[in-house]
Amino acid sequence: MKRREFLASLAGAASAPFGAAAQQRKLPRIGVLWPGASADAEHIRLEALREGLKAVGLVHGETIVLENRFAKQQPDGFRRHYEEFASLNVAVLVAITQPAARAAQRATKTLPIVFLLAPDPVGTGLVDNLAMPGGNITGLSTMAVEYIGKRLEILKEAIPTLESVGILLNVQDAETAMRYSAAARAGGEVLGVTVIPLEVRSGPDLNDAISRSLRERVQGIMTTQDGLFFAERRRIAGLALAHRIPVVAATRDLVESGVLMAYGPNLPAIIRRGGLLISKILSGSRPRDLPVEQPTKFELFVNQTTAHIIGVEVPPTLLARADEVIE
Repeated sequence: MKRREFLASLAGAASAPFGAAAQQRKLPRIGVLWPGASADAEHIRLEALREGLKAVGLVHGETIVLENRFAKQQPDGFRRHYEEFASLNVAVLVAITQPAARAAQRATKTLPIVFLLAPDPVGTGLVDNLAMPGGNITGLSTMAVEYIGKRLEILKEAIPTLESVGILLNVQDAETAMRYSAAARAGGEVLGVTVIPLEVRSGPDLNDAISRSLRERVQGIMTTQDGLFFAERRRIAGLALAHRIPVVAATRDLVESGVLMAYGPNLPAIIRRGGLLISKILSGSRPRDLPVEQPTKFELFVNQTTAHIIGVEVPPTLLARADEVIE
């Protein structure tokens, strides 16, 4: 299926009335809340979910009906759409990112919830523990808070003289931002690097955040795993290139857009894996009995073109460990 056709079908799943055949068979509905603005903005992750569902026999219009909704990076968007899902009598709620999961948790204590891409589900109270989540919720974590110190270590390896670094934090999710900041500061103490929080709430705030980083004379910037930074990846890359700032991100998408490096799990793979959890719940399993899964592989990406532009010579030892070097 061509990308345009695929996106059209997904957008249709969000709003079009069901066909007669689907209504007659009463296919289970799966409500999916995405942080981005549209199917086009979320196409990489939307396709990953479709692939993961198809792998376990769940196909929109044939065995399930997908109800995709888009919060446009607005906290009230999560609440509004969950109220809509309740009226649609969905069988499973799927929450993409931690803010979406927290909103789902507040919205219902009975409907099964599967969260995907939550960086710290235990620390932020989504689940009691990973092995036995408890309640009506389970999912897949990215361990993003835990590995942020490793990203700082990689940036220090690329720039041995690194003494100060900024960390971009989306303070709309204040609790997670606080945990990111604390973990980064702890990693900075070990490496002798000062970590400076750069707080943002929206895309336009990034301009001010980068300006502050220049005033603070930071030698690099880290991004956290957050839906806002995924949506604004091109803006972040453009600002970093314009000001010759080395950036280490959480996902490959930002490296493709032009930042220096990224280290983290494969997020589309995590979303694909979510199809299995959804299938188990539709087959009768209770979320509380399904352990929260964690990534087992972390990937390193380096953009050598960006390195040349901003004047960073990435050590050969680091390049040798990279899963992919973009020339």
